[in-house]
Amino acid sequence: MSLTVLLGDESICARQLQHLLRFYDGVTVERLDAADSTIIDIVACVLSQSLFSPAHIVVIDHLDNLTRANLDILIDAVSDSTNHIYAIAKALTVEQRKLFTNGLGEMFIVRDYPALDGKRAHETVEIIASTSDVSLTRQARQLLIERAGHEPARLQSVIEQCRIGGIRNPSAAQINVLCGTTSATGVPWDLSDHLESGDLHSALDLCAAAVPLATLAYLGNRYQQAMRVIEFGASSPEEAAKAIDGKSIFTAERLLALSRRVGRERLAEIITIIAEGDLLAKQHGIDGLRIVVCRLAPLFSEQRTFSG
Repeated sequence: MSLTVLLGDESICARQLQHLLRFYDGVTVERLDAADSTIIDIVACVLSQSLFSPAHIVVIDHLDNLTRANLDILIDAVSDSTNHIYAIAKALTVEQRKLFTNGLGEMFIVRDYPALDGKRAHETVEIIASTSDVSLTRQARQLLIERAGHEPARLQSVIEQCRIGGIRNPSAAQINVLCGTTSATGVPWDLSDHLESGDLHSALDLCAAAVPLATLAYLGNRYQQAMRVIEFGASSPEEAAKAIDGKSIFTAERLLALSRRVGRERLAEIITIIAEGDLLAKQHGIDGLRIVVCRLAPLFSEQRTFSG
């Protein structure tokens, strides 16, 4: 019938495949991994007949592991198959795409799901949302990327909650509520905001539900990125985005403002305190994390401006 290839981040593709397969309720699904299966096994599965329905679903993982010769064999099999074929791959080369296009024509369908940490993050979130019939404003997309973009499964879970709850056009406030104050890995994302605004009381309150080492890793990464902005000599959000490997302009703008306000010397102190805090967190858990937070707080309360 057709070959639909899902390209990009593996966890995103896997979740999107689940969405696609929900339209085939009651249909048999067979799944193979091209990294572990022979081409004979794959072809046999592609051409197999279902005892219970006219056609069934075949899913091939790691399609990009197949050699040129095996791709030719697969294309012939798909052309003769009456089944719905899906495949997942990180990427396809220009030559591989040409092979599929020439061999299958309109039966070859590609769905791209770029990683969530690059310039195409908004595009990926829009694709995921539209699959669930959810429409996001740019503000809501940006918030979702900021709060859950590093955890594709969690991001998709938030969108799925919108779909199930009938929230077709969620506001930024609703997205914020669905994201929660803590990630699935136990990191309170608002902790850095409270620290940087001088609200030590709220920062300490958030520590109660935190996983100490994961939270320190998050803080360390944030302030190392701010230091990279300084070292890069960034003077605009666009330059700051380059310094932190193409993160969103929104994130880059915040880190640029932070680096200017805190400065190189205090950022170096902050990064050192966080690094040394690992031992405190291992020995004393949440209390150790609170000690680190208390040590960090004065470094954000002084209003200095970065100069060069």
